[in-house]
Order: sequence, then C-alpha cells, then structure tokens
Amino acid sequence: MNHRRVAIGIVVTGLALSAPVAGAGFAAAAPASEGCHSGTRVPTSDPNTYDSCIAGEWGNLRQCPPFTVVDQAVDGDVRCVSR
Repeated sequence: MNHRRVAIGIVVTGLALSAPVAGAGFAAAAPASEGCHSGTRVPTSDPNTYDSCIAGEWGNLRQCPPFTVVDQAVDGDVRCVSR
C-alpha cells in the first residue's frame, strides 16, 4: 500500500488516532470491488476493525484504539466506542 495515500487518507478522514492493520488487504475488505465513494467507512467481520474507501478503493483497513470496538452509527458512518 502506498504510504503517501495512507497519510492523505488519514488527514482527509480525520482518523489521526487510527492505525493501519498490519498484513491486511483486499481479502478482508468490505462491499464491492468495483469502487466506492471516498470517505465511506464500513465495519468488517472483526469487531475492532473497519474498512475505509480512499480514492475509490476499498482495502484501507483501520483498527480502533485499545478498549474500543467498531459501531455502525445511525448516519451510516462507523465510530470506535468503548466496550
């Protein structure tokens, strides 16, 4: 994964506290592989990880900080909330 794209994605989506999941890739990515709307975030099967769309591509997995889990918000976004 291009480190510059990751850095830009973190700044754009305001995820300064999130870190990429080591070794993660498209195998664990969410929805369709034909593209997505940049900035969209969806939960994965792991309760501590969510996928974000950057430049029309899924596979930008992020992990919630320790002692938090991913929660699907009413507005369709995801949040890291206390366990």
